[in-house]
Amino acid sequence: MFMLVFLLITLARTVLEMWLWHPPLLDAIVESLLVVQVGLAGLYAFFSHYFILDKSFVYFARPSNDPLQQKMGIAHLALGVLGILCCWLHGSFWLATGIAAIILWLGTALTHIEELMSRRNVHLGNAGALLLSDIGMPVLLLSLLGAYMIKG
Repeated sequence: MFMLVFLLITLARTVLEMWLWHPPLLDAIVESLLVVQVGLAGLYAFFSHYFILDKSFVYFARPSNDPLQQKMGIAHLALGVLGILCCWLHGSFWLATGIAAIILWLGTALTHIEELMSRRNVHLGNAGALLLSDIGMPVLLLSLLGAYMIKG
């Protein structure tokens, strides 16, 4: 559910940026994806992995003593900060932030798939919309970042 909320925030931010500052559409979309999907969603993931452990463990169907959740929280915090900084830093910084997010998303997607295959973990937090997002967002961001870098 939260992925849909962040997608709507991304769209709203893109429209608002286009209306206020009139940047090229591609620039507005890429910046909004980085700021919201990497930045704000990364900070949200940090808080849920690090501070709301009981609910996160239930959602992912993981044991409550699994230190992986807090480690993932720290990784999301790092990316969240990078995503927020994309408001002010552009160009190669966007590319570096995007590559880091793509690697994290694809890595977590592989982890979800491994859980699905080895432990038959079909829990919604492992094999649901989160898995689709962890596959879809890298494809979307990589294609838009590629177009942005080619455009120059």
